[in-house]
Amino acid sequence: MAEEQKPLAASKVFRLLGTFIIKWSAILRWATISLWATALCLQFNVMDRDLWHRLATGATVVASGDAPRIDDFSYTAKKPLWIDHEWGFGVLLYALAAKGGDHGIQLFRIALLVLLLLVMDRARSTLHPTARHWSIGLDMLALISVFPAFLNPLRAQ
Repeated sequence: MAEEQKPLAASKVFRLLGTFIIKWSAILRWATISLWATALCLQFNVMDRDLWHRLATGATVVASGDAPRIDDFSYTAKKPLWIDHEWGFGVLLYALAAKGGDHGIQLFRIALLVLLLLVMDRARSTLHPTARHWSIGLDMLALISVFPAFLNPLRAQ
């Protein structure tokens, strides 16, 4: 005779339901924050005057395999030695533009903002684990507080 299955105790059902709700609320919270970050980044699309210089420098580094020593893209007099301390960022922008065009650079900007908010959320939840019911409000406040830095164009700094 096969053993009959015992019904789950009510406490186990509520515990499983609570775990399910907590997991889905975190997913929904991050989906909401990601959509807000995307909307804000796409609404304020400011052009960077140095973007073309960064892209050209990145293309030069990729083509030559070395950081340029002379600024060939300057309108003013060229100096005998030019040290570009942002050449790595130029390579990154060039790779993003080569693979994804304008959208690749914009998606990178959005991903940076969402990643920053994720780090801030993890820090908040580590420092204040009982403030779970405030989490969406605190995350939105964090988004509002760091967003002015993302209003500016994507910069190496």
